[in-house]
Amino acid sequence: MRVRSITKAAAVSTTAAALVFSGGSIASADDAPSQSSGSAPASSSRVEAGWSAKRMTTKATSITSIAAQSIAIGSRKNRTIAVAAGGSVDGNTKSIVANISRGGKVKTRATISMATGRGSFTYQVGFGRGTYTVGPTRITRTDGSSYVDGTRSTFTVKSNTKTTLRMGKRAGSTTRVAKAYVKAYSPSKNRYVSYNPIAKLKVKSGSSYKTKKTLKLRRGYDRYTFRTSKRHTYRLYTRGSSLVYGTRTGYIKI
Repeated sequence: MRVRSITKAAAVSTTAAALVFSGGSIASADDAPSQSSGSAPASSSRVEAGWSAKRMTTKATSITSIAAQSIAIGSRKNRTIAVAAGGSVDGNTKSIVANISRGGKVKTRATISMATGRGSFTYQVGFGRGTYTVGPTRITRTDGSSYVDGTRSTFTVKSNTKTTLRMGKRAGSTTRVAKAYVKAYSPSKNRYVSYNPIAKLKVKSGSSYKTKKTLKLRRGYDRYTFRTSKRHTYRLYTRGSSLVYGTRTGYIKI
């Protein structure tokens, strides 16, 4: 039997997303959707950074936008997450510090540069996975007084996913066999473990992919046998959750 296989790790997702700065904005390298549902939310993919007003102004510092990058985790290693803010800053501002919270509890804080509108913070696995909020932000002035700007947005931290699709056929036979393997990172076990998301084997039809079979994974595995007399292009999709990213494999033509 001839067998072909292809594996895709979710970024975030999905492969871990690299961070790039483009035109004074914060952008994730997976801005172009490469995953199924569960990929990084659009709200964190691009936010303009930098201050629109001159440093010396009569108006108090004001934040009009703020965002942090969503990430996928695949180890207990600390991660640096970039933050970008936009608005105006006056010459009497001493510091700009944004809260990073989850479930209403502040986990850490990010200091925003008064020169660039950019900052960062260190994410620790002990903070937990899920939806985070960046903001509100405390602005401290040179005279010691301070006030809070309520601008905020959300970003996500989820487990990375590794998905493998293997397909085979016997020479001269119309029988095809598809095998799906899925694992997701477990922070508590600090390793990838079998994972059973909703998984769909899809076949290319024209310029899009249509569901061939919805698989029922057990212990991160399922097998599907079918017949076809023609060559087709297939790929595997897995659905994301609030804690784990979804993904899609590359394609196999068989």
